[in-house]
Amino acid sequence: MPTTVVLPEPHTTDNESKQQLDVAINTIETLKKRLSAKEQSIERYKELLEESRRDHEMMSAAHERDLLLMQNKIHVKTDDAFNKFKQAATSASQPPGSSAPSASDLRHLNELEDMVREQDAAMSALMERVRSSNADISRHKRALLDTKKQHEAEKMKMQETHDVMLNALRMKLAKKHKQVEATAGEADTHNVTILVEKRTAHYKDDIEDLKDEIAQLRRNLKQSEKTETTLKSELRKTLEEAEKKSQVIQRLKSDLHTKETESKDLREKMKRLLRNKGPDAGIKFGEDQPLKIKLSEGRKVEEDEIKPVDAGTKNLSRPSSASSKLPRSVYSSQDGEKNEKLKSEIVNLKREVENLKEKLKKKTEIPDKTTLEVAKWDVKKQWQSKVESLKSKLQDAEKQVTAQDKQIAALRVANSRLEKEKLRKPVIPLNQYTDDAAPPNGLEVKQHLHTIEELSSRLHDLGEENSDLKKMTTLPKNKLITEMQMKNQHLSNQMQDLQKELLTAGLRHETDETLASQFEDRENRMQGRILQLASENTQFQFEIEQIKHDVPRLQERVEFQQRFINLLKSEKAELQQRVDKLLIQ
Repeated sequence: MPTTVVLPEPHTTDNESKQQLDVAINTIETLKKRLSAKEQSIERYKELLEESRRDHEMMSAAHERDLLLMQNKIHVKTDDAFNKFKQAATSASQPPGSSAPSASDLRHLNELEDMVREQDAAMSALMERVRSSNADISRHKRALLDTKKQHEAEKMKMQETHDVMLNALRMKLAKKHKQVEATAGEADTHNVTILVEKRTAHYKDDIEDLKDEIAQLRRNLKQSEKTETTLKSELRKTLEEAEKKSQVIQRLKSDLHTKETESKDLREKMKRLLRNKGPDAGIKFGEDQPLKIKLSEGRKVEEDEIKPVDAGTKNLSRPSSASSKLPRSVYSSQDGEKNEKLKSEIVNLKREVENLKEKLKKKTEIPDKTTLEVAKWDVKKQWQSKVESLKSKLQDAEKQVTAQDKQIAALRVANSRLEKEKLRKPVIPLNQYTDDAAPPNGLEVKQHLHTIEELSSRLHDLGEENSDLKKMTTLPKNKLITEMQMKNQHLSNQMQDLQKELLTAGLRHETDETLASQFEDRENRMQGRILQLASENTQFQFEIEQIKHDVPRLQERVEFQQRFINLLKSEKAELQQRVDKLLIQ
């Protein structure tokens, strides 16, 4: 009997242990699949890393080639420009009559050499910045390689640990299978229960150990996922830094280009100065200061003449502004309030009429004719007063419309008068502004006109340089801006020295002061008259355009007022009809 009862228990325990083993095997297979997926993702990230590294290396090589080409070009251009400057300076400072250069020419050459040295220093500073950026790029490359090596080492360690754990699990599974087979062969009738209990306890312990190992594997997988996320973030950071460095290199290239253009402008200016240096250069540059003073005086006189014209235009624009303000005030404030008051009064009158009708209905006795006539007379009187008030309001609105029409007509008359005056105004000939000056020669007039053109072009160039410098001052300060400020100070000092030298040379070569003063007065008067005519022309054009813009707007206002008057008339007719109906009732 005990044998028959005990025999089914080992089958149940064996089934349970087999099920648990199957579950463990399935978990191990799923973990293997996840490990293979992780390995595939790691390989894909490796490929992406290699591609980014190749792209980065190609970009850095291209940037280095571009930088070398730019450096070679800059060196060649600076050498050529320096040699040209030397040749031009020596050829300009040594005329065919004189053999040895003067002290001023030597000083000028020294200043030019200083300018070239300063430009070379600026170029070297830019090259140092480029080298530092290249060093940063190489440092980032090394960091990328180090991170890649660390990632590979961690991957190898993880693979080794996973292989060891898998081998251990396989060994344990083989042992369990052997133990199961041994237990199946050792199935005796009496000792089966004890063995099964022992084995089940042992299996439970083994299963718990396997569960712990599975949990450890899951933790390791989580750690590997964390390391992958950190590696991804590091890769993104390195890519962003590489992009920033490429942007810095592009900015440095643009700075080098601007420096090249500035050096070209400076060289052209110095060439222009060397060309202008001659027997007449002293007189031309000596006339710079008095011409500037006289130009400022002519501008002041022009402003004094323009002031009364501006006052006239302001007086003309006042009625238009007043006419523009009138309809808004009429439509928005007065008429709106009046219409609301009229509507409220009409409503009150209707209520009073209804009250009177109700009172008449309530009376049982037939009213006398005298009381009815008195009531009708009162109502008629009230409505007559209302109609008279409406008539007065309409008259006020019509008066306002007529006043606006008069203002529009006055503006049109003023516009036509201005156009007639503009057509009638004669052009004053230029010979009236010469007073009693001596008739100049053709060569002298050409020389003075040439000097005027050169001075105007020079003033235009100086204005453009000042605007560029103002823009540069608004930018954030750095080494380039400070260097440019120092260069500007140096150039201004150099220009002052040149002006002083040219003034002294002009005073030496000056022979006839009376003729020069007469020509200067005549030129100043001509320039002042030209500026005055140009300002008058622009002012008249502006007034004509303004009047052209104002005419359709005024016509629209007149049409709008006409529509408003028609609406008021229609409302008046409707109110008159209602009054007549009430009187008839």
